[in-house]
Amino acid sequence: ADHPHVRALADLYHMATMGDGPEVIGPASPWLYCVEIAEKDGRTAPGAAGQDFRPWFRALREAGYSGRITIEGKWDLAQLKTGFAEIRRQAAEVESE
Repeated sequence: ADHPHVRALADLYHMATMGDGPEVIGPASPWLYCVEIAEKDGRTAPGAAGQDFRPWFRALREAGYSGRITIEGKWDLAQLKTGFAEIRRQAAEVESE
């Protein structure tokens, strides 16, 4: 679109389901505005099934991404606290490398 108000969303659940890996983040990073996250197993909030998102967080860090990460998928309010804690934990582990 070549317009400053048109940006891309990285949906980690759908990317993993389609077989895309973290390496696709870098080339898309100039247009990346938001990241959606859900576990591949059951499309649940992070922490529900134990998925390792660190490779994705590493790719986002290397791409210089500092925007939003939202939880999407099939979860209930009780899972949000654990989901956000899992995101923070895994992202912090990548930052400390």
